[in-house]
Amino acid sequence: MKKVVVFGVAAVAYLVWSGSPALGACGSSPESGCKTALKSIALIKNDTSDPTKDKLIFKWIKGAATTQAEFGVPTGTTNYSLCVYAGTTETLVAEANVPGGANWSAISTKGYKYKEGTGTADGIQKVILKGGDPGKAKALAKGKGANLPDPSHPLEEPVLVQLVNDDPSGACFEGEFDGADVIKNDASQFKAKAQ
Repeated sequence: MKKVVVFGVAAVAYLVWSGSPALGACGSSPESGCKTALKSIALIKNDTSDPTKDKLIFKWIKGAATTQAEFGVPTGTTNYSLCVYAGTTETLVAEANVPGGANWSAISTKGYKYKEGTGTADGIQKVILKGGDPGKAKALAKGKGANLPDPSHPLEEPVLVQLVNDDPSGACFEGEFDGADVIKNDASQFKAKAQ
């Protein structure tokens, strides 16, 4: 699979499309050579007293040029897995799976949108994948509730977040959150913004 890297950033969350993983198959290490964005945001909140208040948000904004074909066909059989890696050893600490099918719809000829209000798919309720010219592409994954994965906090830095699809012609998007990019990293929450 061809991978392209554009836009250098100091902090990167991985939104990755790979030709090999199946649903529920985050790799033991993250993909390399992925597209980057001029801005990325990550929030991973684990409320130990009330899991229904758990939150997960990943935004990849002002990204590299991306076509709709690079997203696969999630309205059909293309599946996604959101993967969180932590530390210099890039240890997989959390995984949330989003199946292809009826909860996806096309966004004209630009991309796709996933919406499932109950968070049945490991807490993920919304995914937006929108292609475009350099600086115009974006991706979003958002979830909340008790079905989300619960990584142990604080997370070891750097933190990487991947959304992996199983389409053989898929692309991958990345970011890395470390140092000054990290706004909060304590016993219950990791929050970071890279730009």
